[in-house]
Formats: sequence, structure tokens, C-alpha cells
Amino acid sequence: MEGLDALVLAFQMEVNGADFYHQFAEKVSDPEMSAILDELAKMEEEHITYISGKIAEIRAKYKQLPGIPELGIDLYQRRLDTMKIEKHLIEENLGKYFILRMAYYLEKDFFDFYTRAADKHGGETKAVFEHLVGWEQLHIDKIVKMADKLIKEKGLNHDVYSLEGL
Repeated sequence: MEGLDALVLAFQMEVNGADFYHQFAEKVSDPEMSAILDELAKMEEEHITYISGKIAEIRAKYKQLPGIPELGIDLYQRRLDTMKIEKHLIEENLGKYFILRMAYYLEKDFFDFYTRAADKHGGETKAVFEHLVGWEQLHIDKIVKMADKLIKEKGLNHDVYSLEGL
């Protein structure tokens, strides 16, 4: 079935993203930032549920499909591990901005992948990826709004720190 492999990769990306946000939330002591990261993780978990449902629908329709391969690679966790971020660095003045910027790039990565997948597939698979593109755009917009609020609160130069246009 065309598109199943892309959906499996999308599922794994979302699982990795949710894990990334949850683990980052454990590294911060600021309750507001922890809540933001938990909220981002919950958004990814909604995607996990949606994508796994679509995969199950396809597998029920096409029983001859081989089993789903185990990817076993967590690029986001590897990225977090290699960063070796010390807790005091997260808590500094720009810690929240730094985390929001990372979240922006993570969501943008999902957005770009789903956009390419929608362009390459047709029919129901295309519709699934187009739905995910819209969902990711909402996440990006939310993160930009949070960053803009933080930029204003900290008195930072919006032209320098804005996430829009990255």
C-alpha cells in the first residue's frame, strides 16, 4: 500500500517528538516551561493516536501487507543527549526562548516532512498528510505566539529574536 511506509515514519517521528518534549520537561525546574513542554508533548500524542488509527485502517484493508518494521532510531533523543545541556543553562534568562526555538524547529521538521509526503502521495494518504500539515501549522503558530510573548516580556529585539521567517 502506497504511503504506509511514510505513515510509519511519521508515527515514529511523532513518538520521538513526544518523548523529546517529555524528557526536556523533566530537565527544567520552571513550572511554566515544564507546562509548555508537556502541552507540546500532548499535541504530539494526539498525532500519534491519529496516525496509528490510519495505519490500522490501512492494515485492516490490506491484510497481505508485511509487518511494520521497527525503526529503533530516536533522532530527537540523540539530539537532546548530544546537547548535554546543563540545568543552569536552561534556567538562564534566555532558557525559555532557547527551548521554544528548539520546539519551533522540531515542529517545522514535521511540517516539512508532511508537506513533502502530501505532494508525493495521492488519495486518502494525501488527505492524511494534508491534515497533519494543517495541524503542524497550528503548532508552529502557537510556538511563535509563545516566543513573541516572551520576547516582549524580556524586552528583546523582535527583529533579532522572532521565530517567524526562520
